[in-house]
Amino acid sequence: MIIIEEFKEYAINNKNENVFNKQILYKFPNNYGTSVVSGPFTYGIELAVIFFSNENWDIDYDTPVTNDVLGHLNKESLKQALEDIYNLPIK
Repeated sequence: MIIIEEFKEYAINNKNENVFNKQILYKFPNNYGTSVVSGPFTYGIELAVIFFSNENWDIDYDTPVTNDVLGHLNKESLKQALEDIYNLPIK
């Protein structure tokens, strides 16, 4: 799994790991975050925009970043997506 050093402090403990895929959750100060997944049953590195409500989160399909899951990411495109989500305005 690729970890983007600039956002390492926003990575949170993930309780949703399974045998097949690796997942990293990020939670940003604007209550948005990401679920970054990679494994044999994914499109390479995949990212979903998520929104936190208390300690729960759901995928948010209605953001300027994307209205779907982003797949086939590399280190640079992942970093750009994290920056874009970090900079979303607070809901």
